[in-house]
Amino acid sequence: MIFDILSYNISWGSMQADNAGLNDVTARGLVEKCIAIKKIDPSKSCLSNVSRVIQNSIDPSKNYGFVGLQESAQWGEILHNTPKLQELSYIGFHSSDTGHLPASATVMFYDHTKFILRASIGVNLHRGNDKRPCLMLLLNDAMGNYYMIANLHNAQQQLNVDAMRYYFLQMVTGFGKSYPESALNKKIEYKDAEHKEDVSDIIMSFSMNNPHVIMMGDWNDKRGVFTKGFSPWVQSPFPGLNTINISSQGSVPITCCNGSGTRIDTKHDHSYGDYILISDNTSFGKINHIPEFFKQNANASMFPTSDHMPVMASVMGGGVVHHPSPVLKRPSREACCKCKISGGGKKKSRKKVKKKSQKKVKKKSRKKVKKKSRKKVKKKSRKKVKKKSRKEVKKKV
Repeated sequence: MIFDILSYNISWGSMQADNAGLNDVTARGLVEKCIAIKKIDPSKSCLSNVSRVIQNSIDPSKNYGFVGLQESAQWGEILHNTPKLQELSYIGFHSSDTGHLPASATVMFYDHTKFILRASIGVNLHRGNDKRPCLMLLLNDAMGNYYMIANLHNAQQQLNVDAMRYYFLQMVTGFGKSYPESALNKKIEYKDAEHKEDVSDIIMSFSMNNPHVIMMGDWNDKRGVFTKGFSPWVQSPFPGLNTINISSQGSVPITCCNGSGTRIDTKHDHSYGDYILISDNTSFGKINHIPEFFKQNANASMFPTSDHMPVMASVMGGGVVHHPSPVLKRPSREACCKCKISGGGKKKSRKKVKKKSQKKVKKKSRKKVKKKSRKKVKKKSRKKVKKKSRKEVKKKV
């Protein structure tokens, strides 16, 4: 099964486009442009442009498999403006415990016609005030394959592999906040662990079924550290997760970050950071790339969007799961005798043929002997008759 994935840090300040949005320091120059455009024509706002990018980055005849948005405080309005997203189910998550922080919002859209949600887990990737969300969905497809799909917004300069493993370990050992399937199509904002559920049994079943792991988002990885290979659950208590390795399986585009315009001028946009990683048992139909629609239309003055570029990939998930064939018992000797195809049946049938042919030969030989003996008897009797008649003739003479 092939499906398309889009990951996009949409810049909360650019989407909000007001004085409060100027606190989005990394995108401040762009936020100023977004405020000015929104006042002139709201239909051409940065938020409306982001909706256009999402809508037009995929073939009109297709649906996205997954769309992961980071800094998505305004995602409800984007959903309202984007028909392609309205065809999908979604889960939203905030990693902030003490208040609403726009940068801590993330949302995942998925194609419910292809995937069945089993559980969702959210965790904060940073201990300090800089809350960084990671949302993971556990899903099955109709063919029986298992998927673990994560959408994350890593903290800036947090490129320590061990630190990332610590947070991913939290997700699968019960420290992450999980939400039930009944949370489908609802905006979820967790500020406590009220709805926390034990999903260890579900994670165990996934770990034992060779899951396809896909992680997307803003990794804040300007050097592409994680693209080369990353094992998130080396110390996991679930044996099936310990050996999972994820990577980009190829080059990734430069996507970040120019706070004064849209991410299209490569002279200024000199960093990696946004990409999609997949596990070794999964493959790309098309590796990480910037959507063609964005390349053709993005312009800092005419079509401002976010301080990040969107990144997209086509992923080849699992095919039909072949369950083990039942062990067939060897047929009994009696069954073999009845079966002409089986080995035992062939041998016995040959013996029968030999016996029958031998009997026929014997019968034929007996018949021949009888015929010969009859002929001899006839000849002898004729000779005797002839001799007698000759003797009688001589006597008379």
